[in-house]
Amino acid sequence: MSEPKLEQIAQITPVARRLAGQTIILTGGGNGIGRAAVERFAAEGANVVVNDINPAVAEAVAGELGERYGAGSAMPFAGDVTSEGFNQSMVDATVEQYGELDSIVCNAGVTRDATLSRMERDSWEQTIALHMTAPMELAKAALHAWRTAKDPNRRRNAVFTTSVSAFGNDGQSSYSAAKAGMLGFMSTFAIETRQRYRLPRVNVNAIGYGPILTRMTREGKQDIQVGEEAISMGLPEGAHSAIQERVLLGRMADPSEAASGLYFLVGPDSSFFTGKILWVDGGTFKLVRS
Repeated sequence: MSEPKLEQIAQITPVARRLAGQTIILTGGGNGIGRAAVERFAAEGANVVVNDINPAVAEAVAGELGERYGAGSAMPFAGDVTSEGFNQSMVDATVEQYGELDSIVCNAGVTRDATLSRMERDSWEQTIALHMTAPMELAKAALHAWRTAKDPNRRRNAVFTTSVSAFGNDGQSSYSAAKAGMLGFMSTFAIETRQRYRLPRVNVNAIGYGPILTRMTREGKQDIQVGEEAISMGLPEGAHSAIQERVLLGRMADPSEAASGLYFLVGPDSSFFTGKILWVDGGTFKLVRS
């Protein structure tokens, strides 16, 4: 079996290691934003659980992080987050390996774009399962771990992913519905962790993306293998020019810029930040809402 071709991510020189002692699960950590985020987390001292649907990719990324930032700093946990019982197993394995779970980052996602007249029920349900049901199940598993942890006052974080597409985007009815739904779920989870479960230091937030340069948004359609399924990803040639006109900063973001938002939400500077959306969109939101 050939070695997986990994995205080239430059090693980060740690400055303050502000995540030292923390353990973070991130889904979809093999490519794009997720890959940049696990690099940042590990460089800042965190133990990182790298999930990807492709076992070879999860293992290779975790291995690279271990070589760069210390043996044991990353653990691969490959598999499909939409599979029954998978998220609970991932949380259980994390706590067994590291003794604690501090943060979950629900980053895994793909788009199955189609206009409504061409939307198939299977495609709709797969999108909802990946972008809504899987994060719910991971949050539920994390909640149980936090409620039964030895230190109930330890700072915890749950980070969910939304997009400017939550406000509507041509050809993305399933993706838009899922991303809008996650905002309601995030807000409810933030309320329940404090008011119902009386957990004093759980911060629950969402990160909202505008156009980020990933394999889903590069120009040129191509089939990407996701597990056993080949999904067509990419945008038509010339699409970037039209997109950049809708961004106040006039460009698309690098995955590392998106990862910086995730770092803020799991880091110490967001300690009084909960039930909120952190928009990393270059001003796209302003134009969409206007």
